[in-house]
Amino acid sequence: TFSIYIICKTKNTTSLDVLIVETMNFAKIGVAFYSAKAAVENYQKIKNSTNNNEEMPI
Repeated sequence: TFSIYIICKTKNTTSLDVLIVETMNFAKIGVAFYSAKAAVENYQKIKNSTNNNEEMPI
């Protein structure tokens, strides 16, 4: 999906600078999404380990 996005942007823009800015914005969104996903997973792990302390092997 990332390469398709770049191809579409290249057709629509004449300036390489605009393409770079758009690509950077797209990358930031991807990183933010990944970070949020990782944070949720970590929170769930911590929550599960504290709730099920007696069941967790040491």
